[in-house]
Amino acid sequence: MAQWHRKLYIGEKASLFEKEIKTVVDKSLAFPEAYLITLAANPAEQLDIISTAQLISWNVYRTLPVIVGIAVTKKEALGLVRQMAEDVYRETGQCNLREFFS
Repeated sequence: MAQWHRKLYIGEKASLFEKEIKTVVDKSLAFPEAYLITLAANPAEQLDIISTAQLISWNVYRTLPVIVGIAVTKKEALGLVRQMAEDVYRETGQCNLREFFS
């Protein structure tokens, strides 16, 4: 089962399908056009944006980092990352997203 962050960011369009997306992701299936924002797999980076289509691969699913956001389009995912960065900077004075969400 996927690990969902307690302060999950959800895009406007994704909010219409939040329950369905979470159910599909928890079953390691794909939701058309849905993207997950996760802590980066590479510790030198902050966040990754991955398509739920990649979850069909068991290797991707079993190593899936904590999910911090869901979006329905790539554009919405990029907007959420920007919003996260702004919120974290406003709250902490820094833009260390990995540390904030860990």
